[in-house]
Amino acid sequence: MRVALAQVISGRDLAENLRLLEEYARRAKDGGAGLVVFPEAMMRAFGNSLLDIAEPLDGPWAGRVRAIAEELQLVIVAGMFTP
Repeated sequence: MRVALAQVISGRDLAENLRLLEEYARRAKDGGAGLVVFPEAMMRAFGNSLLDIAEPLDGPWAGRVRAIAEELQLVIVAGMFTP
């Protein structure tokens, strides 16, 4: 199995971080990867409040990551924050 490591810088905006995740997941898939690993703070960069964004594993952010993984038939490991 080919593994891709996505060295990206997440920011404060969750939607932008998802866009970045999708872009790099597509790059990984196009490169033949079966698994792509993102930073532990992919959902929101460290140094920003997490109180307003933490969500359960079945929340919208994680749901979108799962949808991207399913669409691309790719395993995605990405850090998020739960309550």
